[in-house]
Amino acid sequence: MIEPSILKWLQEVVNNEQVLLTPIDGGANNQGFRVSSGTEQFFLKCFEPHNSRSLSKLRNEYAFANHLSKAEIPNIGKPIAYSEELKVSLFSFIDGQAIANLTTNHIDAALAFIEAINAPAIFDATLPMASESPATLYGFVDIIDKRLERFAQLSLHDNHRLQSLLQAIASRTQQIAETVEPSWYEPLQKTILSPSDFGFHNAIETPSDIYFIDFEYAGRDTVWKLLSDFFAQPAIPVPLENITRFLQSAVFSEISQRRQEFVTIYELTLMKWCLIMLNEFIPVIEQRRRFSWNNSCLDINNDVLSQKKQSQLEKSIRYFAHIPEKIKILDKNL
Repeated sequence: MIEPSILKWLQEVVNNEQVLLTPIDGGANNQGFRVSSGTEQFFLKCFEPHNSRSLSKLRNEYAFANHLSKAEIPNIGKPIAYSEELKVSLFSFIDGQAIANLTTNHIDAALAFIEAINAPAIFDATLPMASESPATLYGFVDIIDKRLERFAQLSLHDNHRLQSLLQAIASRTQQIAETVEPSWYEPLQKTILSPSDFGFHNAIETPSDIYFIDFEYAGRDTVWKLLSDFFAQPAIPVPLENITRFLQSAVFSEISQRRQEFVTIYELTLMKWCLIMLNEFIPVIEQRRRFSWNNSCLDINNDVLSQKKQSQLEKSIRYFAHIPEKIKILDKNL
């Protein structure tokens, strides 16, 4: 159920007391609703009200989307309004569907989007830094270490498979950390704009175009993180054979000159995604999941969460096991 205060705000924004809200399933961290107001359609996004990071993510997403909208980037949901007090935002509604079968046209559209938002005139140094944007190449090691620390604070003694996976990730990360070159401590340029959580899991396809959504973690970033995340995202994997066309783009010229270093960065990114898959084990993220499901039945939520934890652990174990194979494929295509 939508809070009365949110409904009142929404009615004022769209200037119509007669609005119809239809829940949109699929979100892992927030609640989403399709809003019908007369002949107009909107998308209402509700952030978890008690989470300490909700406000910063709300501000960040709206600022990034608003900047792209003012720059006349067409392939996004247009920002309409937001409320910091209520932790909600309103966008134009994109009437489309999730991408089921990935094609080269989709991949070309993603590259075109990145090139479009990184036209020289669009960059804005006042935009926030993208989430987990590393200051140096060694920062990719730090990202994993910080995520491992979150698990170290939990009681996992009865989950031996999870413990074993975490130890394997920690061990391999330490091996890499001990062999890096001095150049890994040099500052990285943060001169590109990145959606951050960029991939086809955050895309909507219409009969005429492809739209990219969800900019909660977006901002100024390094090309290393953008490219490695895009080809590591597990929800809708992008075949590594397509990386050549990205490296031919001027956006990724820095990586083109340091391709072998990118292989190591990619391996670290794959291990980071192994840890992201295990987010359900982190209490604060567990709370966000419960909110996004929008279900008041505690028993159902507990059962769903328990099943989700097991499912995600299995996925992460398989993902980790396939890392050597992915590194070989990447090395072959560089």
